Amino acid sequence: MYVQKFIKIRFFSPIIFQKSHIELPWRISSDYIVRALTFAYAKLYNSIEDWFKALERDLIRVSSLIMINNDIPYFPDFSVKGYVSVDGDIIEYSDLLSQIPRVRIPREKDLEPTPFEDYILLTPKYDWGLILLVDKDVYNELQRKIIASLNVLGDFGLGARKTRGSGRFRIIGIENPDNYGVKVNSEGEGKLISRYIQSNNSTKIKKSTFIERTRIYYGEGKIKEFLVIAEGSELDVKDNGILEYFENDLGHKVPLYFRPLLLTD
Repeated sequence: MYVQKFIKIRFFSPIIFQKSHIELPWRISSDYIVRALTFAYAKLYNSIEDWFKALERDLIRVSSLIMINNDIPYFPDFSVKGYVSVDGDIIEYSDLLSQIPRVRIPREKDLEPTPFEDYILLTPKYDWGLILLVDKDVYNELQRKIIASLNVLGDFGLGARKTRGSGRFRIIGIENPDNYGVKVNSEGEGKLISRYIQSNNSTKIKKSTFIERTRIYYGEGKIKEFLVIAEGSELDVKDNGILEYFENDLGHKVPLYFRPLLLTD
């Protein structure tokens, strides 16, 4: 059994993404958040293996980033490439995603600077949150470490070195999802609010499903590509998704975390 918390955060700067991404960075997905938390946890604690064991034992579930507009949660939904409230109100990604001109300065003297553009996610326009589920038997210690890791991540910026310190934030509240009329579960029938890959064929499509192609870049010419079930898919989930690892360009072990979290009636 999990203890559920809705962690509210406020950004001080937007998040910059390389424009080479295969998908538009209109939201921060659950797997991205877990990789970023891994970075922050490693900065804080001597044994990163404790974090990996928590992931492997399925002691936590994490949602993708949730928009908060006028104190109402809006959940990422791939069908509209935007955010949808429980009542069906929609905020489209065009309200959040823009482009920023950049200049690449060459190291060689005789070469001219090269102009290019990156994506910029205008996160300071709204407050945000994520729903965290932690196994009740380890809740006190593990939640404390996750919150501490989130605080460190807020200082570095969500995405750390990959976003050059953009996306700085602080936690502004920790509440129960029930306070917002939100019910979530790790299995059963509902609408997906994380990204998910099936570990078996037991999950059933209830109404609609959205498949997204995603890429992870982890070094020169090194790419991992996946087909994931995206947020907003309506499913009857019977399994706990997948967790795998790869080694990045710095030689660090990085989790590929695609476990389901569902918004339920």
